[in-house]
Amino acid sequence: VLIGAGFIFVAALAFVLSTRGLSFSLFALVFAFYFLGTGVSHLFHARALKSLNNAVADQPNAALPPGQTEYIRPARSFYETDDLIARPLSVTEHTTTHLEMDPEDEKI
Repeated sequence: VLIGAGFIFVAALAFVLSTRGLSFSLFALVFAFYFLGTGVSHLFHARALKSLNNAVADQPNAALPPGQTEYIRPARSFYETDDLIARPLSVTEHTTTHLEMDPEDEKI
C-alpha cells in the first residue's frame, strides 16, 4: 500500500511539474494501482487469517481421553501397492518355464 501511495505521489508531481509529465504520470499510475490493489488484498487476507486463528485458538485441543491407551490405526494409504506383488505382471508370465523338451527333438 505504501509503495502504491508513493507511485501516486510521484505521478502527481510529474503531472504538476512537467509539461511532458503526462506519459510518465500515467506510467507511474499503472504501478500505483497494481501495488495498491495487491496491498489492500493482502490486508484483507491477513485480517481474515487473524480472525480464523483466533477462532481456532478458542477451541479446546482435541486429544485422546486419559483412559484410552490403544493405538489408533491410520487409514490405508492410496499409494500402498503390496497387493500388486502377488499378481502376475502379464498373461504370458512364466509360461515358458512349464514347457519341456521333446526327447526326439534332442537327438537332432
